[in-house]
Amino acid sequence: MNTFSKISLCAAAALVSAACLSFSVSTPAEAAFNICKNVKLHVDNKSSKTVRLFDIDYYDYAKRKWRSEPIRDFIMQPGAKFRRTHNLEKVNRTETKIRVKYRTLKSNGRWNNAQYWYYDSPKKVCRNGSKFKINIWQ
Repeated sequence: MNTFSKISLCAAAALVSAACLSFSVSTPAEAAFNICKNVKLHVDNKSSKTVRLFDIDYYDYAKRKWRSEPIRDFIMQPGAKFRRTHNLEKVNRTETKIRVKYRTLKSNGRWNNAQYWYYDSPKKVCRNGSKFKINIWQ
Protein backbone atom coordinates (compact mmCIF):
# COMPACT_ATOMS: atom_id res chain seq x y z
CA MET A 1 0.00 0.00 0.00
CA ASN A 2 1.52 3.34 -1.02
CA THR A 3 1.44 6.57 1.02
CA PHE A 4 -1.44 8.03 -1.01
CA SER A 5 -3.58 4.94 -0.33
CA LYS A 6 -2.84 5.12 3.40
CA ILE A 7 -3.78 8.81 3.51
CA SER A 8 -6.97 8.16 1.50
CA LEU A 9 -7.87 5.27 3.80
CA CYS A 10 -7.28 7.43 6.88
CA ALA A 11 -9.29 10.29 5.38
CA ALA A 12 -12.16 7.92 4.59
CA ALA A 13 -12.09 6.54 8.14
CA ALA A 14 -12.07 10.06 9.57
CA LEU A 15 -15.01 10.99 7.37
CA VAL A 16 -17.00 7.96 8.52
CA SER A 17 -16.20 8.76 12.18
CA ALA A 18 -17.25 12.38 11.69
CA ALA A 19 -20.47 11.27 10.01
CA CYS A 20 -21.26 8.91 12.90
CA LEU A 21 -20.48 11.61 15.44
CA SER A 22 -22.59 14.09 13.52
CA PHE A 23 -25.49 11.63 13.42
CA SER A 24 -25.39 10.89 17.15
CA VAL A 25 -25.12 14.57 18.05
CA SER A 26 -28.00 15.63 15.80
CA THR A 27 -30.45 12.99 17.04
CA PRO A 28 -31.46 14.86 20.26
CA ALA A 29 -31.78 18.08 18.28
CA GLU A 30 -34.06 16.35 15.80
CA ALA A 31 -36.19 15.12 18.69
CA ALA A 32 -36.68 18.73 19.79
CA PHE A 33 -38.41 19.44 16.48
CA ASN A 34 -41.13 16.92 17.38
CA ILE A 35 -42.39 19.02 20.30
CA CYS A 36 -45.67 20.81 19.75
CA LYS A 37 -44.93 24.02 21.66
CA ASN A 38 -47.16 26.48 23.49
CA VAL A 39 -50.31 24.38 23.17
CA LYS A 40 -53.18 26.14 24.88
CA LEU A 41 -55.66 24.06 26.84
CA HIS A 42 -58.98 25.69 27.73
CA VAL A 43 -61.31 23.76 30.05
CA ASP A 44 -64.67 25.21 31.08
CA ASN A 45 -66.82 23.70 33.82
CA LYS A 46 -70.29 23.95 32.27
CA SER A 47 -71.77 21.58 34.87
CA SER A 48 -73.60 22.43 38.06
CA LYS A 49 -71.01 20.52 40.13
CA THR A 50 -67.67 21.41 41.64
CA VAL A 51 -64.99 19.24 40.03
CA ARG A 52 -61.32 18.57 40.75
CA LEU A 53 -59.06 18.22 37.69
CA PHE A 54 -56.21 15.85 38.48
CA ASP A 55 -54.63 14.76 35.18
CA ILE A 56 -54.16 15.82 31.58
CA ASP A 57 -53.25 13.29 28.90
CA TYR A 58 -52.77 13.55 25.15
CA TYR A 59 -52.93 10.79 22.58
CA ASP A 60 -49.96 9.86 20.39
CA TYR A 61 -51.59 8.22 17.37
CA ALA A 62 -48.24 7.15 15.87
CA LYS A 63 -47.34 5.10 18.98
CA ARG A 64 -51.00 4.37 19.83
CA LYS A 65 -50.63 5.44 23.45
CA TRP A 66 -51.65 8.13 25.90
CA ARG A 67 -48.92 10.46 27.16
CA SER A 68 -49.31 12.29 30.46
CA GLU A 69 -48.95 15.96 31.34
CA PRO A 70 -49.08 15.89 35.15
CA ILE A 71 -50.79 18.82 36.86
CA ARG A 72 -51.53 19.81 40.42
CA ASP A 73 -55.12 19.22 41.41
CA PHE A 74 -57.28 22.13 40.35
CA ILE A 75 -60.69 22.76 41.91
CA MET A 76 -63.27 24.16 39.48
CA GLN A 77 -66.52 25.64 40.75
CA PRO A 78 -69.48 25.60 38.32
CA GLY A 79 -68.74 28.10 35.55
CA ALA A 80 -64.98 28.19 36.32
CA LYS A 81 -62.30 28.20 33.63
CA PHE A 82 -58.95 26.41 33.56
CA ARG A 83 -56.26 27.76 31.22
CA ARG A 84 -52.81 26.23 30.79
CA THR A 85 -50.07 26.17 28.17
CA HIS A 86 -48.07 22.98 27.60
CA ASN A 87 -45.39 21.61 25.31
CA LEU A 88 -46.51 18.22 23.97
CA GLU A 89 -43.69 15.87 23.04
CA LYS A 90 -43.71 13.58 20.00
CA VAL A 91 -46.89 14.96 18.42
CA ASN A 92 -45.82 18.07 16.49
CA ARG A 93 -47.60 18.27 13.12
CA THR A 94 -49.49 15.03 13.84
CA GLU A 95 -53.02 14.34 15.02
CA THR A 96 -53.67 14.28 18.73
CA LYS A 97 -56.44 14.89 21.23
CA ILE A 98 -56.31 15.96 24.85
CA ARG A 99 -58.11 14.32 27.75
CA VAL A 100 -58.83 15.88 31.13
CA LYS A 101 -59.60 13.61 34.07
CA TYR A 102 -61.58 14.86 37.04
CA ARG A 103 -63.42 13.81 40.19
CA THR A 104 -66.66 15.11 41.69
CA LEU A 105 -67.85 15.70 45.23
CA LYS A 106 -70.03 13.06 46.87
CA SER A 107 -73.20 13.99 48.71
CA ASN A 108 -71.24 13.93 52.00
CA GLY A 109 -68.96 16.72 50.70
CA ARG A 110 -65.91 14.48 50.19
CA TRP A 111 -64.16 13.84 46.90
CA ASN A 112 -65.11 10.63 45.15
CA ASN A 113 -61.60 9.12 44.93
CA ALA A 114 -62.90 5.69 43.93
CA GLN A 115 -64.19 6.97 40.59
CA TYR A 116 -63.23 9.56 37.98
CA TRP A 117 -64.62 10.92 34.75
CA TYR A 118 -63.00 12.38 31.68
CA TYR A 119 -63.68 14.43 28.58
CA ASP A 120 -61.66 14.43 25.35
CA SER A 121 -61.06 17.32 23.01
CA PRO A 122 -61.79 16.81 19.33
CA LYS A 123 -58.89 15.25 17.40
CA LYS A 124 -56.80 17.67 15.35
CA VAL A 125 -53.28 18.24 14.02
CA CYS A 126 -51.06 19.76 16.69
CA ARG A 127 -49.08 22.80 15.61
CA ASN A 128 -47.14 25.28 17.73
CA GLY A 129 -49.66 27.53 19.43
CA SER A 130 -52.63 25.18 18.85
CA LYS A 131 -55.67 25.56 21.09
CA PHE A 132 -57.69 22.64 22.46
CA LYS A 133 -61.01 23.32 24.17
CA ILE A 134 -62.88 20.98 26.48
CA ASN A 135 -66.21 21.55 28.21
CA ILE A 136 -67.14 19.55 31.31
CA TRP A 137 -70.88 18.94 31.24
CA GLN A 138 -71.40 16.48 34.11
